[in-house]
Amino acid sequence: MTMYCDCCDRNVVPVSNQAERIFVIRGEEIKVFYTAKVCPNCCEELYNEEMEIKLYNQAQAMYKKKMRLLQSAEIVEYMKSRKISPEELAQRISCNVREILQATKGGIQSKETDKKLKAFFKKTA
Repeated sequence: MTMYCDCCDRNVVPVSNQAERIFVIRGEEIKVFYTAKVCPNCCEELYNEEMEIKLYNQAQAMYKKKMRLLQSAEIVEYMKSRKISPEELAQRISCNVREILQATKGGIQSKETDKKLKAFFKKTA
């Protein structure tokens, strides 16, 4: 499989190389290790949009874990088990439905919303 190298201005067969990327999320540094595709001629990392999205999503999940925020899957599972919609959950904890929707899709909820979610989940367990 060939990939285009912007530096060499040609298609190349990439080589794999271990790499790390540091994301700064809400002031916190999150280090993500991954396998990069590199140009064998100039040794520059080749751009791959799918990989960029995957790395950013991984960094967000790592941030949530580091900050002890509820993971997206936990929020989705709770709503599914209680048969409530994101709108209903947002109304019950007095927060913006947009934040609930983003949190269920991997986005990062505020610490205040996370605290409200945890209290609500505990109260209704």
